[in-house]
Amino acid sequence: MKAPLKEDIPLAIVGCDFRQAATLFREQLVLTPTHRAELFRALQRVDPEAGFMALETCNRVEWLVTSDDPAWLAELLKARMLQIWTENVPGSALVPQPSCFVGSAAVAHALQVVAGLESLALGEAQIAGQFQDALNRAQEEKTASPILNRFGSAAGRLAKTAYRIGFRSNHRQGIHGLAVAFLLRQLPPSAGRHRIGVVGMGSIGRKAAHLLTEQPQMEVVPFNRTIRPELHGSWRPLAELPVAAADLDALLLATGSLQPVLTAEMLNGMPRRTPLWVMDIGVPRQMDSTLRSDPRIVYRSIDDLLALPQEEADPDATARLQEEIRKEKERFTRFCLERDMSHLLDRIHQGRQQYIHERLPLMVDEQLLCSNEQCRRHVVGAIKKCFNDYANEVHQALQNALEEYWSQNDRSQ
Repeated sequence: MKAPLKEDIPLAIVGCDFRQAATLFREQLVLTPTHRAELFRALQRVDPEAGFMALETCNRVEWLVTSDDPAWLAELLKARMLQIWTENVPGSALVPQPSCFVGSAAVAHALQVVAGLESLALGEAQIAGQFQDALNRAQEEKTASPILNRFGSAAGRLAKTAYRIGFRSNHRQGIHGLAVAFLLRQLPPSAGRHRIGVVGMGSIGRKAAHLLTEQPQMEVVPFNRTIRPELHGSWRPLAELPVAAADLDALLLATGSLQPVLTAEMLNGMPRRTPLWVMDIGVPRQMDSTLRSDPRIVYRSIDDLLALPQEEADPDATARLQEEIRKEKERFTRFCLERDMSHLLDRIHQGRQQYIHERLPLMVDEQLLCSNEQCRRHVVGAIKKCFNDYANEVHQALQNALEEYWSQNDRSQ
């Protein structure tokens, strides 16, 4: 049986987005630091040189792994995702199938994601920052790899290009814009102003609050789990939410907490003349599941945003962005191939050094009869020169072959 060809790009991506899996499934894949460390150790048992990072956003959860055998590790990650769903979503008849991208397909997919072409809100800018945050976290947790670090540079360069060509210059584009649009459609008409609580003053929460304040009929009440001294009076601590909730018309939940920030205990005894609208854009979901059937609550999540009409991207900007993605993919492929070549040249050099400094003098002592030390040094020096000349010719031939390959590849584009 013929052995499979080695991937030129040692990268694989396994995961799911809003199109494949509902929030119920995606939230199960959001890992704690302990679980990320455990998963990384399991990968290292298969490949000690493996790298790993987890991209977790409102739209998607994807695991990126680097390895000399990315297809095999991708299958392990896929099996782990299915195991998590089987154990944590009992009774579900329709378990989604994770997507799996390997090699050049993984690079193309990741670049499309970073550019905002795969997002629920087409062209959103947040995803590029979220990708870099995920990579930074992997570096801090010491699970990253040189390949992931290099891809991070390509992703950052592409994000800047996307902004420069105007693909995502609209500050409304993003999950925050969709959530605000959804609330504006759903809230009933009011003679006065609607009071909207925004829980979570991270990037997305602040942007949502800003869009809401642009609406004259909206009064925004921002809440956050922690508040810097200079923001006291502008933001309210989350501990005040139980009292404030009685006078709110809606809540937008946008924290990064792994645990619910809105619980049944917080709303015990809360009087309501009309239901409280809750728009939950967190993954994991930010409201306790026991409240979702509470008659005082009208609950909506990211899944409900799928029904909103999408803004059309500028076709010219999209075409230019696709060309930049092609270029970045080519640069990254070249880096991977040249990195493999560098490893090969390093091994050749190490073998040559061992031969001429250890084996060659021993061979001369054992096989050649030299009358004195000067004769011995002369013979060893002459043979070393032959080896070095030959090694330099091999090195140059490999470099020429690589340059010829890229020259032909450039002409074929």
